[in-house]
Amino acid sequence: MSSFSITESAFSGLRLLGRRPLAALVWSAIYIVVFGAIVALFGGAIVNFVSAIAQHGGKPDPAAVIGMIGSVGGFYVLLVIGSVVINGVISCAVYRAELHPDESRFFYMRFGAAEGWLMLVSFVRGLLIFLVQMVFLIPITIVTVAVAAAGAAASGHAAGGAAAGAAMLIGGVLRLAMYGVLIWLYLRFSLAGPMTFVDRQFRLFESWTLTKGQGWRLFAVGLLIGVVGFGLYFILSIVGFAGGFALWGSFPHPATADAFFSQPPAQIMRVLAPFLEWAVVLLFVGGVVMLPVSLAPWAHILRRLKPETDVAKVFE
Repeated sequence: MSSFSITESAFSGLRLLGRRPLAALVWSAIYIVVFGAIVALFGGAIVNFVSAIAQHGGKPDPAAVIGMIGSVGGFYVLLVIGSVVINGVISCAVYRAELHPDESRFFYMRFGAAEGWLMLVSFVRGLLIFLVQMVFLIPITIVTVAVAAAGAAASGHAAGGAAAGAAMLIGGVLRLAMYGVLIWLYLRFSLAGPMTFVDRQFRLFESWTLTKGQGWRLFAVGLLIGVVGFGLYFILSIVGFAGGFALWGSFPHPATADAFFSQPPAQIMRVLAPFLEWAVVLLFVGGVVMLPVSLAPWAHILRRLKPETDVAKVFE
């Protein structure tokens, strides 16, 4: 049975970043531009919505909230659609860069059958994982509430405290089980993206078959990717707090949050603009690194597990 090197696979994204830094810059910039445009389009509605909540101590007039749901809902719908499309295009670009580095025109980005199928696979996989999560959350909620209610009904503080502790313990164990199952499912379906890209067909459960017996090795790859991501997050957090602290001195401090959010939306945005711009810079840097780091390893693993795959047919 074919296998793969854990370290070689986990760090293939960093090697891709070293080979194609300009492509990684473009991929991250496209993410920022697309989502920035969506936020800018609905920025006023979002500020109005947050202001309405803040000005009423978190309990705004229901009629006012209902009147703003349409605009905020439009933001959410467009954000979901934009996420699905841009994730499909960029994911295929990273797979293409890893599997067929010579096809570098347009920074490896296309919009064709492979991207369309990948969008569908990503949606179905996300829906499946969401349903599994709901299967766990329902009994977690029922058990936790039932045990807590039993403790509240019990006489004496000791009984109530014991029941509350039992509720926390049971809820914690069930949540750990849920996270374990979700991670396992993600790893077993981790090759669905690159397989769909290569075959230009819906490939989800084929990933389940191909990854049989590779669970712990895939987990090790994911763990190393997580270490890289945590290291980057740690560095960006330090830089971000340092930059935010420098900006904080120029921030006008109203007496209360109500006073701040009672200002016109344009004034609120002018105050928040430096912080938002700084956040965009940090997100851009993070995207440059994490897009190839988080996506390329799975394409690399597919090539090792299926060395007979003719990836050149994708570009015929």
